[in-house]
Amino acid sequence: MVPQSVVQWAALAKKYAALRPPLTANEILSVIWSESTGNPNAVNPKDPSYGLMQITMPIAKFYGGITASQQLFDPERNISIGSGFLAHLKETYAEKFPTTWIAGYNEGEGNLTRGVADPSYVAAFDSHMEELKNEFIT
Repeated sequence: MVPQSVVQWAALAKKYAALRPPLTANEILSVIWSESTGNPNAVNPKDPSYGLMQITMPIAKFYGGITASQQLFDPERNISIGSGFLAHLKETYAEKFPTTWIAGYNEGEGNLTRGVADPSYVAAFDSHMEELKNEFIT
């Protein structure tokens, strides 16, 4: 069952999927589910990464001109930036890495191109996509 904490972001996911045609709303929601389980205030101190899509500051600066991590707790800004990076990954790598391109979101582009893909991240994304498809059609 798709958590309500993820479903609540469906309208923003649809908005940014429409703005970034290679993506679907379900792909955005699957990343939100994997990264934060829908918590807009989530923080991973290891990266560090912030918000719904767990954006790191280099990605935030490049895709959104963000200069302060606090800005990443705004759900719309976070999804805008995260979906921009996600669209880049899909456009750039989906043909060459059709089943693992999503790992670039978690592992980074360098690791993806070297064949380093966390199978558990890919499996979670695929599982979330299946659940979203069954429960929540976008």
